[in-house]
Amino acid sequence: VWSVQSGERLLTLKSHTDGVTCFQFNDQVIVSGSYDKSQANGVVRLNLNGSVDPSNTEGVIEVYYNNKWGSICYLKDFILSFTYEYVPDVVCHQLGYTGGNIGSNSEVVNTSPVFSLVACQDSYLTIMQCACHTGIPSNCTYDMNLDITCYTTRIWDNPYPGMVRLQGGDYTGQGIVQVYCNNEWAAVCNDGDIEVETGWTVCTQLGYNFFSVDVTNYTGKAWLNNVDCSIDDGVPGCLSKCSG
Repeated sequence: VWSVQSGERLLTLKSHTDGVTCFQFNDQVIVSGSYDKSQANGVVRLNLNGSVDPSNTEGVIEVYYNNKWGSICYLKDFILSFTYEYVPDVVCHQLGYTGGNIGSNSEVVNTSPVFSLVACQDSYLTIMQCACHTGIPSNCTYDMNLDITCYTTRIWDNPYPGMVRLQGGDYTGQGIVQVYCNNEWAAVCNDGDIEVETGWTVCTQLGYNFFSVDVTNYTGKAWLNNVDCSIDDGVPGCLSKCSG
């Protein structure tokens, strides 16, 4: 088991039963199977009437930040309310959906805000890529929590060759790394140690920049083995450009 710091997220690595190891992303080194003990800044979920079931496609946005879950105060009457425009798309993308809109059928939930005036670009993949203001105005109340509805279409329902996704995790940012090739999803594996460049490449492609490695059992089909990624000018590319 080893880890290397390069930003905000972590990558874990799981081992195949025949000795081949396969990538798995995680926000923190897993110390237990508990959903709430393995979070890191930027994990998102939707709170629908008090339920935070991972299958929720609508509800109040909750972000894990500085060791607690919090909401986003939606200052819709503020002069900069347009800054929230791409927040639903970014959060829904992070949850694995193609996009979303502001508003939901959720009732008011008693979650205190950790962010206000969140400004994202439409190309962002995770909420922590956005500009998040941590100063909370005194007039932010529970009924001002930003709620959204995600489209029910998954981003991988119409995959392209070389597309990467995470599967089998307990929350966003965790799961076996799979790549789409020959009309099928399969894992990415390695016989020995994972090169930092390879981990960084996969992390960046998924919108993360912090990873660690953990070893456990995994069985399943793999497309790539002994992956070798090169980084030009300090900028990682994508997994489909790596050799393996």
